[in-house]
Amino acid sequence: MLETGYSTKGSNRGLGRTNVRNLVDQQKGFYMDIETKKDYCHNDVNCYGG
Repeated sequence: MLETGYSTKGSNRGLGRTNVRNLVDQQKGFYMDIETKKDYCHNDVNCYGG
């Protein structure tokens, strides 16, 4: 799901979640949580500390 180009919506998609994950990985105190269910996927990005 975090692979560049992965999408369930078709071609020329699948960059957003990968870009967010790369940004989160570069920042201290940031955390990304992905919840997947049968009918949806929910993403949270949180910042802890300063």
